[in-house]
Amino acid sequence: MVVDATVAGMPFEERLVREAMRFDLRPLLDVLRDHGYGRDSIMFEGSSEDAASPGIIEAIRFPEKPAGTVIITLNLGLLAEGTLLPAYFFDVIQTSPRSTAFYDFLRFFDNRLVENYLWGIYPEDPGGPYGDYGRLLASYFRMLGPGSTSTLSWLFQRYFPDFPVRVWRREFPSDTAAHAMMMGMSKLDGTGVLGKIYPSESAGFVVELTVEYETDHYGRPWADVVLQRFRDRLLPLIEPHRIPLALRLRVLWHTGYAKIEDPRKQTKGRLGYDRIRDKQPSPHTILLYPELGNGAELR
Repeated sequence: MVVDATVAGMPFEERLVREAMRFDLRPLLDVLRDHGYGRDSIMFEGSSEDAASPGIIEAIRFPEKPAGTVIITLNLGLLAEGTLLPAYFFDVIQTSPRSTAFYDFLRFFDNRLVENYLWGIYPEDPGGPYGDYGRLLASYFRMLGPGSTSTLSWLFQRYFPDFPVRVWRREFPSDTAAHAMMMGMSKLDGTGVLGKIYPSESAGFVVELTVEYETDHYGRPWADVVLQRFRDRLLPLIEPHRIPLALRLRVLWHTGYAKIEDPRKQTKGRLGYDRIRDKQPSPHTILLYPELGNGAELR
């Protein structure tokens, strides 16, 4: 949002009153919360004006009494345009000597209706209908289970929307000494293994993300960005399921390219050449997870 210099020097409340119609409802509530106005101090009311507004926010007021409260007028509710309230009520309001009290009566229901509307479209907010929303999502995720290519593809696409995602099954080799035969203790029932190491394979998945260049527009290697995001957001969800998983990054083009060095340049390349750029993409793949050397490499 672009704010002119005259508005930038105003107090927060005055600026918000002036720029209210430029907000959407969710960003407006976030701004109010950051400035100390919690949901308990915010009241909603429908607009009783006939003129239609281009947005959902009609106006904001900061009344002196009670202090610390906010009244947000919306183009929603019983008094807004397109209301389902019968016209009889509006005729009664216009002919009633206590029309202000009647409006306040309807605004009480407006506030409840708008709050229920917010809980419906933003159930993840604190105090929503599900209580601990993060715990609810974790419960649903455990019920769903990430042990399929479609689920993993959907999951990685949500956390990496800027990359094409490809998922396929792969056998993961592993070595274990749990079944090694020991003199005087092993049973001759087929469970003992002659030798110290028992090689086996377990079914797992390979997830491959494709990126065009090695670095992003900030100059950071995509491999570091992807691995950090995976560790912070996705790994805590997948790790409890103990599914063998490999994460790979497929880079289509190298960041640098090679050409014959220009003798007029100040900086010199190696042996008279810069890095060579192919006419066609020369992709290379980087194994991000698991790290090499932990016994979970792909064959």
